[in-house]
Amino acid sequence: ATSSFDGSARIFDARTGRQRFALLGHLGSVSSVAWSPDSTRLVTASHDGTAKAWLVTERGGPRELVTLSAQDTRNGVQGVAFSPDGRQVMTGDVDIAATRIWDVTITGDAELANLPAVALSLSAATYTPDGRHLVATGPAGSVNVWDARTFRRDQTLGPPAGPTPSPPWPGAGWLATGTGVEATQIEVSPDGGLVAVVSFSGRLQVWDATTGEGVMATDAASSELVAWSPGGDYLAVADNSGDRGLVTIRDRAGREIAVVREEPGASVASVAFSLDGGRLVTVGGPMGRDEPDGREVVIWDWRVGEVERTIDAGAYLAVLSPTGELIATVPPGTSSPQVEVWDWTTGQRVAAFARNTGAVADVAFSADGSRLATASGDGTVRVWDPRSGEQLLLLRGHKGVVSSVAFSPDGSRLASAGADGIVRMWALDLDDLVEIAEDGLTRTLTDEECRQ
Repeated sequence: ATSSFDGSARIFDARTGRQRFALLGHLGSVSSVAWSPDSTRLVTASHDGTAKAWLVTERGGPRELVTLSAQDTRNGVQGVAFSPDGRQVMTGDVDIAATRIWDVTITGDAELANLPAVALSLSAATYTPDGRHLVATGPAGSVNVWDARTFRRDQTLGPPAGPTPSPPWPGAGWLATGTGVEATQIEVSPDGGLVAVVSFSGRLQVWDATTGEGVMATDAASSELVAWSPGGDYLAVADNSGDRGLVTIRDRAGREIAVVREEPGASVASVAFSLDGGRLVTVGGPMGRDEPDGREVVIWDWRVGEVERTIDAGAYLAVLSPTGELIATVPPGTSSPQVEVWDWTTGQRVAAFARNTGAVADVAFSADGSRLATASGDGTVRVWDPRSGEQLLLLRGHKGVVSSVAFSPDGSRLASAGADGIVRMWALDLDDLVEIAEDGLTRTLTDEECRQ
């Protein structure tokens, strides 16, 4: 195996000198390569700030297994080595800032691909409405647009102009590495034309997805949550910078249409539109402190700013299903049950589930409302039946908090983003799972093994 300044690593037959495979995936020169002890995997180091582990098989050729990246490696990875048991990889960076040791065992059997995000950040990821692209957190406030089939980066939006904001409080720098403006929420308009991004610092930026130009922005610390209306005509922007939380409804040009105000001393912890766009669903909470039992879900007629009804859910997060039939709520902390599902019309609880061993950070419904995914502080992604509460899938692979989950529009894939700086794409379709299994084979299975 050889490394090259042209950004490739190549594998040759050592006896004949004939090139067998070319590994093309890095965005900078490849500085180092190393084989695993069993010769089934190759790790490559690049000046693009990443190291990649590849599975190398005779039949399928090389396939990327994992991308390793962190804040310390952003200026380039210079050297790599496998541990004697092949379970770990050690990397050294160009700046000689840190030597890192990574676990490269395959713990996510349904993983299609993983993409670099920002380590130690509350990263976000979501699909475009047509399912062709995945939009995810990038460094320094930028947003990467990835092809959801080839896993190539098609476009980068940002970073936003202006001075670099400071962490929101002393000692909070560990929450978002780099500039502190990394995206913590990404929402694509229903027509796919606009991308709304909220950073950890509280800055909102809306980009035109085609031209990459900014069409709307707010000052730092004035925005915390956003949600598009189903028709894409309006954007709800939650702001907790004053003495009470409020939600401003803006049109696509950024003009203020209406404002919904919480009670004095109450913040807005969650915001979403109803299926018809005429209602706004929020969860409130005390300013500056957590409330152990959570708050009720409030349903507003946002055009007149009046409360229509409430659901006593004790939540800090509420997500409405795309079909408009169910609401999933998450209570603060590690309460049990950790996720509850409610009937939108009656306000009655439908199901509850509590198998996560860490606090739930995000939930997402599939487009048909038949599945609910949860992102957890224990590093797992789980898929549930929202009506029965049955756990359908348990996906392991992230190291640390998983902060975001999103289903593809057709429901065949699931994306997750975590504090390990990786966006992972999981296959939920049987044909994709079979293909992953076949790509991992290093020999032909016996008939008995096939049946098994």
